[in-house]
Amino acid sequence: MRKFYAFIAVFVVLGLLVNACGSKRPGSVLLQLGPRITDVDVPDPTVNFGGEAFTFGVTTSGPQVVAWQWDFGGGAVPDASTSSAPVVTLVNASTDTNASYSGTVTVWDADNRSDSMDFDYEVGPMQNQLPEFTDGPTFAAADNTATVTFTIDDADGDDVTITLVLTAPGSVSMSDDVINAGAGNYGPFVVTLTNSSFDPADVTVDITLDDGTDTVDGSAGGTIAGITPENSNSIIIVPSATSVAVGDTFTVSVYVYDLTFPAAYFNSIFIPYGDGLSPVQGTWNLGATGGGTWDKDGSYWEAFPDAILQVGDGLFLNIEPGAVVVNCSAMGAGATGSAIGDGGPLFNFEMTADTAGTWDLTFTSASTYYTEPDGSTQHFFDDEVGATITVS
Repeated sequence: MRKFYAFIAVFVVLGLLVNACGSKRPGSVLLQLGPRITDVDVPDPTVNFGGEAFTFGVTTSGPQVVAWQWDFGGGAVPDASTSSAPVVTLVNASTDTNASYSGTVTVWDADNRSDSMDFDYEVGPMQNQLPEFTDGPTFAAADNTATVTFTIDDADGDDVTITLVLTAPGSVSMSDDVINAGAGNYGPFVVTLTNSSFDPADVTVDITLDDGTDTVDGSAGGTIAGITPENSNSIIIVPSATSVAVGDTFTVSVYVYDLTFPAAYFNSIFIPYGDGLSPVQGTWNLGATGGGTWDKDGSYWEAFPDAILQVGDGLFLNIEPGAVVVNCSAMGAGATGSAIGDGGPLFNFEMTADTAGTWDLTFTSASTYYTEPDGSTQHFFDDEVGATITVS
């Protein structure tokens, strides 16, 4: 009987408990989640290479992200960022294998809830970086000369061969046509152009940068004025460069310019020069530099090897220690003194810069005759003009 009553009691208690629990409903629970990272944009080593720019990106779900922290694990410059889409330079010193890295990105929402994701990525081998012009090329003209100035760079530090091609009349010369540049010696470079004509000249300089793998082109150009002599000068010396380095060779051109009377005949033209310069035998040329600009006087012809040049019967252009001496007629004029017009070239030759310093080329023409319109001649003695050459 006690067992029965005990069973009834237990049943009643259980019933009360079940009834009590069943009569109460728990309140709703709101579970709030922070941002979640679902994907990270990483480089593709087949198209993204060392030294190139790349933009990392992250895709999230949930609340709006307001802050980011990137750690690229050594594969980028800069190697950390707080940008949502950081633009970096990829790192890979190798030129033939991929580089592997592991990075981490963390994001936060406005309630400071965060999520992080580790990611692995590879960077393709370093590719050749093109050389580039970082300044210029710039053309600047003054009197009968001009300069082309430029600075280059090469991200790889390669040696760069700079080739310059001049498009201009034959009266224009250029100081350099090839420049060899290496890391730490990328300019600025200054190339000098000289117009040895009395007429203005339109010029273009095309410049090619070659790092041994790729080439980059540039150009500059403009107009160079012709020679404008002083009123007192009828003889003009025009060097192809007035600033040179030891060992450089430059051209010296001698012109006649008629300001009062047409020149007829020049006897014993004398050009002294400084000890730091020396004429180059075998380079003497009567008439215009390179030919083709003006016709040559029929009385000019090349001399025998041991006489350099012969000018008319028995008249020779010779080299004396410290001076150049020549007897010649002006262009288009013989010894009888026919008019030659406004002017023309007499002769040209090359000189070598031997010693650093400042050296003068001085022109002295003795026994020079001019023909007046009535056929009479005027005698002029010691017409001194010249040019200064700086050798560094």
